[in-house]
Amino acid sequence: AEPGIALEARPQKLVRTLTDDLLFCQGETCVYSGEHLGAISLPLGGIGTGSVEIDGRAVRHLWHIFNNMELVCVPNSFFAVRVKSRGGRPVVRALQTVATGPLAPVKSLTFRGEYPFGWYDFDDPDLLARIHLEVFNPLVPLAERDSSIPCAIHNITMENPTDEPLSVSVLATQQNAAGYTGDEAIDGRVFPTYGGNRTRLLRQAGATLLHMTVDRAPEALGYGDMVLAVLDDGATGTASWKDLATLADDFAEDGKLSGPEIAGPTPGGETLDGALAVTADLAPGERRTVTVLLTWHFPNAS
Repeated sequence: AEPGIALEARPQKLVRTLTDDLLFCQGETCVYSGEHLGAISLPLGGIGTGSVEIDGRAVRHLWHIFNNMELVCVPNSFFAVRVKSRGGRPVVRALQTVATGPLAPVKSLTFRGEYPFGWYDFDDPDLLARIHLEVFNPLVPLAERDSSIPCAIHNITMENPTDEPLSVSVLATQQNAAGYTGDEAIDGRVFPTYGGNRTRLLRQAGATLLHMTVDRAPEALGYGDMVLAVLDDGATGTASWKDLATLADDFAEDGKLSGPEIAGPTPGGETLDGALAVTADLAPGERRTVTVLLTWHFPNAS
């Protein structure tokens, strides 16, 4: 009789559990700063697609999109921002708390996370504008297909808190990592299985894209492609930039980019770095969000 009584009581216990106020209490989101940022690493990517992990410095420091298990970093893949007031000198910062080449970092940031979302608030008094970064996965509850899209989504919000107009630009740069086999570190643009890499700047309704491919047989290891896109068909871009100093100078000049729209194929062991830029003229109190997408397709595992 005892098992029967316990079984009958289970639905009532389940109802009490599912209607408990504590179950639906959201509480307060933790805000991480200072030394507490050292443990942050948020994976961005669909279910079963691999991921790109972004850390407490806002650096995409681990790349697991190549059917690899090693701790891999793809160089020259970051965000930057340029802010210029009327009559003032432009201020350019890497959108992270560590420098990259000649690009100085922002002074500090705070992070909030509620998976699959992460929110970064950057603080640098020299920038004048407020810059926020939202990152997230294509996670749709109960929709397996939609949640399995291989992409990382970044919303960069630029806000003008001043009483004068500001010109604010966002830079997104990405290495063409097609052909990488994920078994050792990349040296700048050099890796033994790079070669035959091609990048093309494309424009579609409402978007500007860098399509990154590699000359390789469909069944070969390293075959696949990547796309860096901004949801703005008026963005500027380059399929290949020379070096970080040249890229930084080009971006600092007017917040726009110049360069070839088609690049490659590269010689054996080398690849390309491309970039996109979006500029917004913000009136006092105005804000605008730029969406940056990174997608990939590397179907062949070793």
